[in-house]
Amino acid sequence: MQNKILTTNYDFLGFKIDKNEKADLVYLSPPWGGTEYSNENNYSIFEKVTPDIRQTLEKAFECSPNVILLLGRNTKVLEI
Repeated sequence: MQNKILTTNYDFLGFKIDKNEKADLVYLSPPWGGTEYSNENNYSIFEKVTPDIRQTLEKAFECSPNVILLLGRNTKVLEI
């Protein structure tokens, strides 16, 4: 089963997608900007996360209809 798992640790937006093949799941853990994120009561993923979270999610949904996004506990709930 391990030969069916692809992990990447580079620019996800530059990842080339085979249009004929979809992933079962995309798991994203974008950089939140360092440990300073925990100092904010309401962390904005639209203002602080790079690369742009909208572009990242669009790319993820091109790869699979099933996307998991790891977020900090202080992320603004209304943004989700």
